[in-house]
This record gives sequence, C-alpha cells and structure tokens, in this order.
Amino acid sequence: MLRTLLIVIFIFHISFFSVAQNAAFVKVEVELNKPLPERQALHIRGDHGMMGKWEFGKVRLAKKRNMTWSGIFLIPRGDSVSFLLDGGHPDKGFEPADTFSFVVRKDTSLNIKMQGKWVNRKPEFPQGIFYQLPMTTPEGLRARKVTVRTPHNYTDDTLREYPVLYLLDGQSLFDTEGSPDGYEWRLDETLDSLEHLGLIEPIIVVGIDHVFETRSVEYSDTEIGARFRSYISEDLVETIDQQFRTKDSAEHRLIGGAVAGGFVSLLTAWESSDVFGKVMVLSPAVRIYDNDIFPLLDSLGTPEHTVDVFMDVGEFGLDEKIEPGVRQLKHYLDSLDVDSEFKFVPNSIPDGENMAERIKPALLHFFGKGIKREP
Repeated sequence: MLRTLLIVIFIFHISFFSVAQNAAFVKVEVELNKPLPERQALHIRGDHGMMGKWEFGKVRLAKKRNMTWSGIFLIPRGDSVSFLLDGGHPDKGFEPADTFSFVVRKDTSLNIKMQGKWVNRKPEFPQGIFYQLPMTTPEGLRARKVTVRTPHNYTDDTLREYPVLYLLDGQSLFDTEGSPDGYEWRLDETLDSLEHLGLIEPIIVVGIDHVFETRSVEYSDTEIGARFRSYISEDLVETIDQQFRTKDSAEHRLIGGAVAGGFVSLLTAWESSDVFGKVMVLSPAVRIYDNDIFPLLDSLGTPEHTVDVFMDVGEFGLDEKIEPGVRQLKHYLDSLDVDSEFKFVPNSIPDGENMAERIKPALLHFFGKGIKREP
C-alpha cells in the first residue's frame, strides 16, 4: 500500500513538473477607479479553461485592497488568451467592456487600471401582470395585503393553467416600498427573465404581506400562528383557485419564505401536505432562539402526501446561527426519505439583496424540471 502511494506521489510530481516546465504563471491585477457596490465581487471571464471558458460567475478574483483585485493562472506557453472583467453576471459589468488579449510567452504580470463605468444592466423582458386582492381580515388575525403576479401572457392564453408559488413577507418581494430592510427580492424581474428564456415554466406568485406587530407570533408555533397557517392553506388557497387559472393540486403548489418565514412554510407544508406538495425555505430559522421545529415535526409524523423540500443557508451574520439547524434538517428529512435539496451559499447573508440571487436555484429546482431547452 505504502509503495503504491509513493509511486502515485512520484508520478504526480513528475507530471506537475512537466506541466510547469511548459507553462507560465500569469498574474492579473486590477485597480479600479472606484470601489464596487457593496457585496459585489470582480470576476474574470476568458476563452481559456483557467478563466472559465467565457462562463459567467465561474472565476472570481481575490480582493487585496478596497479597489484592487487579483488572480494567478497557470497557462501553457504559446497559448493565446482573451478575457473580460465583469461582476459574474450578464447584468453586471463595465461600460465600455474592454477585451484584453495576449500570447503567453513567459511568467507575466498584467497590471490593469479600469476606467470604465460600472453598471447594473437590466435587460428588458415581457413583464408579468400584477393584481391586488381586496384587503381582508382573516378570522383572529390582522388585515394584510396580498399581491398576485401572473405571467405576461396570462390574459391572452386563456386556456392555460399555472402552478402557484405562495411566498411570505410579500412586501419585500417586488419592490422596496414597505420592505422592512429596504431591500427587495426582485422576484418580478427574475421571473420575467427565467420565463422568457424558457428556463422555468410560467407560474403564478402569491405574495402574502406580514403584519409588523404580529409577525413574530404568526411565524411561530403559537395559537395565532396556527390560525395564520390555516388561513393560508384553507382560505387563501381557495380564493386563489377560484379567481385564477391554477393547477389546483398539491404537486403544483409551493409555499416558501426566509428565516422565520421558512420555519412557518415548512410547518404549513407538514400540516397540509394535501395542499402544498413543495416547500422552499431559505435560511430557515428551524432551530434558533425559541424556535425548534423538530419536536413539532415529530408530533405530526411523516407527511401523508409527498413533499419536495428545497433549503439553503448562507455563511455570515445570522446564517452562522441558523446553519446548524438547517444541516440537521437535511439529515432529518433524509432519515424520513423525504425528497430534499440543500445548498450552502458562501459569502451570503439572509437579506433581500441576497435573496434576489438565492431564489433562482429554488425556482429552477421546482419549475425547471422537464423544461425543453435549446442546445
């Protein structure tokens, strides 16, 4: 065994030495004319495999100082290299978008001073249609706003029925007005683009506002919380199915939310698996402070009907406290053979700005299945 290991190590060193002899180190150091927006990183995107083969978001540079970013790449001598610098996304980058090209002859250090203007581009796609349900006061609860978003061609394609996504904290989904943290999930722009590009099937979204004074008790295991969950799974679902062309079965209904909204979404799906067959929980507060969802799930037992769960957790801030519970939740669901997907999201915290990116994998997971994409 030891002899085999030594042979493998020897071969590895010989191979690496051979590659290194025929390759050169290319250091790319970029000095910006102003800092990037908060939580934005600089990415390199080029034609070489070391630079991601032009794929967005694959190769991130390291931040050295406030306005200096760098990366080191091992590239065969004689190769021609071309690359761009951007924000790792088609909507984020520099104008003008300069292309840098050169032939690798030896170890090289490129010092680039970027003078272009940083922009967050918003491509135009057909926009969804918004409806405002009349303000109602559910029994035992406070009145709240419910916003419904349909695909852009909802009124034209009158025979089509759609799956429905119910999301909590509705005032943070589509704009910053009324959002407690001043951020929005930009869910409307995300859906417009994903639907237009054929990456997900068109869906209806129901955004359920919280009431600030009672959110903490509605989003927890209390008597008021039970009334709130019943209002969603019974009253609201019935209203939506009556007023909109929905696919009115559990496999086509999803409930979701973030942090405490994730807690109540999971509990609602467990109690009403005949209504919600899918649940999306982003940084769910399943075991933090006074919340502990596991005794509640144990008391309810395995859902009578199939439930598909998507969960994620970030890395910083509140997520550091949330993460152990989320990982425990994944193990718990696996022990029950419940379908679930878990994603760890580095360099992320549970606020609206990050949720705008973090909701995309969830949408693709639930609504991208079976979509026929162009090669």
